[in-house]
Amino acid sequence: MKKNIALLLIIAFLAFAIAACGSDSSSSSSTDGSTGEASELVKVIDIPLTQEEYAFGVDKNQPELLEEANKFIAQINSDGTFEQILNNYF
Repeated sequence: MKKNIALLLIIAFLAFAIAACGSDSSSSSSTDGSTGEASELVKVIDIPLTQEEYAFGVDKNQPELLEEANKFIAQINSDGTFEQILNNYF
């Protein structure tokens, strides 16, 4: 259950990050390239919403999106971020 919710949150973050990459260049950004908006848009809630398992699909015409998603999931598994999310939030 905890891993499913954590994976859902990670997938949601990944989708948000990928969607943000497509934003136009007119948005203001700081010297490090970040807009500072992500922390204002994301709120972690500590309420179990469902017992269901989730998955997401990737358009077969966008293999680069699947590659990036797989890289992200592999990275958070290898550096311990996934387990840290599980331990801190669930």
